[in-house]
Amino acid sequence: MSLIIMEPDVLKTRDEILEAILYSCASNPFLRENLVFQGGGALHFVYGSPRYSNDLDFVCPDLPDLEKKICEILTRGIKVRDRNIAPALKTPDKQIRASYSLQRGLPAGKLEIYHQKSFEPVETQGKFSPLKVETPSEIYADKIAATLGRMQRRDSIKPTDLFDLEYILSNLHRNASLNDVQAKMTSYEEGKINAESLQRIIDYIKNPENHPGFRTAFKRTLMPDVYKSMELNAEYFEALSFHFERLLNQLPA
Repeated sequence: MSLIIMEPDVLKTRDEILEAILYSCASNPFLRENLVFQGGGALHFVYGSPRYSNDLDFVCPDLPDLEKKICEILTRGIKVRDRNIAPALKTPDKQIRASYSLQRGLPAGKLEIYHQKSFEPVETQGKFSPLKVETPSEIYADKIAATLGRMQRRDSIKPTDLFDLEYILSNLHRNASLNDVQAKMTSYEEGKINAESLQRIIDYIKNPENHPGFRTAFKRTLMPDVYKSMELNAEYFEALSFHFERLLNQLPA
């Protein structure tokens, strides 16, 4: 099934809901004490990435003990356009999922909380202060670990994770060490970093047959002017593969 290209107003509507969720979390002492913001949403709302996120990802090391309290708080809802929106809540194993929608047919804003720990969270600066957030380097390690895990399990990758890696390196001038990536792999129970998986990712990125999928994924999460300004040429895909070539070269022989 082909991906649907998201119109700018759809991206903005979802972003409005996600921003309201963030404000709600930042203003609640219990949530901001126990949750750590991560992922592409953190890059967008805290670190200035132009890529719009479909959801907000948080981690909580004590989620099994705090799940009931967190759900009680989330059930109170958020304020959007002078309306209080209550979420649809689900609690699968080691997760909380909340979906907020203004009305049927409009994009929902989603919040996901995972039973994981953040290694070195920091307090956000600016409008979402003092919400805790992962550093760009930790998000980078997360994205590498997620890509390795996806390749090992599904023989595929998520193009937007690659966009995020390139944004962190090129714009925030951060990356992650081999040891930091392995720590994330261990935390997610994804096993060891191995040369075979890294090489498969590199080959996937460099294969021109996969490039249309990258372009489509980028287009649906970027404003049209931002997407048009990108040069998605061979050099760009070489830059994407560099993130994994660097780690491959660091593996012990």
